[in-house]
Amino acid sequence: TTKRLETPHRIIMSGSPIQNRLRELWSLFDFIFPGKLGTLPVFEHEFSVPIAIGGYATASAAQIHTAYHCSIILKDLITPYVLRRMKKDVAIQLPEKHEQILFCRMTEYQKEKYLDYLSGRDVRSVLTGNLNMLVAASNLRKICNHPDIFESPEEGEEYGSIERSGKLTVLSKILEGWHSSKNRVLLFTQTTTLLDLIESFVLKRKYPFLRMDGSTAVSKRMALIDRFNMDEEVFIFLLTTKVGGFGINLTGADRVVLYEPDWNPSNDLQARERSWRIGQKREVVIYRLVTRGTIEEKIYHRQIYKQFLSNKVLNDPKQRRFFKAKDMNDLFTYHEEYEGGTETGDLFAGVDVKEVKQRGDDVKPEPTYEAELAEDGDEPERQKKGDASILQSLFESDGLHSTINHDHILQAGETSMDMQVIENEATRIAREAARALRESRRERLQQSVAVPTWTGRSGDAGRPTLGRRFGSGEGRASKILDKIKERNTGAPRQQMDANVELIGKIRDFLVSKGGSAATIDIVNHFKDTVPGKQMVTFKELLKR
Repeated sequence: TTKRLETPHRIIMSGSPIQNRLRELWSLFDFIFPGKLGTLPVFEHEFSVPIAIGGYATASAAQIHTAYHCSIILKDLITPYVLRRMKKDVAIQLPEKHEQILFCRMTEYQKEKYLDYLSGRDVRSVLTGNLNMLVAASNLRKICNHPDIFESPEEGEEYGSIERSGKLTVLSKILEGWHSSKNRVLLFTQTTTLLDLIESFVLKRKYPFLRMDGSTAVSKRMALIDRFNMDEEVFIFLLTTKVGGFGINLTGADRVVLYEPDWNPSNDLQARERSWRIGQKREVVIYRLVTRGTIEEKIYHRQIYKQFLSNKVLNDPKQRRFFKAKDMNDLFTYHEEYEGGTETGDLFAGVDVKEVKQRGDDVKPEPTYEAELAEDGDEPERQKKGDASILQSLFESDGLHSTINHDHILQAGETSMDMQVIENEATRIAREAARALRESRRERLQQSVAVPTWTGRSGDAGRPTLGRRFGSGEGRASKILDKIKERNTGAPRQQMDANVELIGKIRDFLVSKGGSAATIDIVNHFKDTVPGKQMVTFKELLKR
């Protein structure tokens, strides 16, 4: 409907231009600049599909190369029309935020129900195409949250017992610790059925609480928000992500629990940001509860993949690939082979992502946040009941399997470069640098030895014949041509000049050594000249 409006100007304000797939970015651009990204079928064929396929760890060299260049071209197409500011770029005055993934164990009762459902009729029907996948996925998620939601439509006296749910057991310990520490909590679920169950648990524990979901009258919602922010006696605010996760400030809380992962990462991202906003004075801690080895962990992986896909187009096409392309069967598999850890920890092994897990009664899990311990006679007592002591008690009670810092996972995507892409680029840069050096030498040799060599500021031999005249400005067309040239060569002009200079130094060094030198001599000579991030390019230059 909006695309049919006759408008002189069009502006879109969005915190998440890509939520699930690249076609969402196309739709936004088709509104503000119709035709900029072509028709949807062409965009999907030429950009969306190649970028998605090349983003998997199992992609071939050709698919990786294609995805990289498609990402670069798409980024160049959209950048002039996107003003993007991350909260971290402007949130200097905000306190720190820490986000942890808590991998919860299933109870034996839960595990039995989960495995029974996996081997049952519904899953078989899904795998044969006779039942919608979301039906079975929804039922498995109910079992992960609490098997009573799946089994018992009518509430009984034992309905919602914490002994039957690993996640509820973990939540019980978390809330107990936060209540003792005078923290205040936002708790998000996706369904009101689950929120009802948690409300019953909160009532039994006599925690002061408020609740807001889709059934809450719109006229009453702002009063609830104001009351929570102002009344420090209210310990916990129970919310659904669709109602409490968008467009409101809940800075009265400094702790957030996302009880279940959403298929759409933007929904969880929006929910967690309700507390970490302007006006927040305290450090914010966010716990995401994920049932280990189940469909929930696979949903979390898809969240991260979607965020990495978004970053590949909006930020850095070179980012590392972590995830493998998997079929629907993987969703309906219980991964017991990761008994010593988690599939998530295995995926991010080798980067700066540490999985903290229980390794035995004599080994304490490494605390995520500093906890102060004091001696009182022979028995240590905790003087500060922070998040480290909460995690410690969770490990000791056997309800928590392991934890991973969510921030580190996202940073791994931002800071870990795809080595195959880097090596391909380094080879191309080195080839271009060698060609440029040969061309420069050829031009210099055309002049007499009595003619000074061009240094960039003076000299005539080898001086570019089409240099910019004094007083002339760089036109838009020249900038566009420069950009095209940079894309074709794989490196900006300044970088290319530096590479040409470096290959010249390598040549001079080898000449000074009689035409050859030992590797150790080359390394020692250039170790202070070549930074670590250019080492791959340096190795390629040596081959030239």
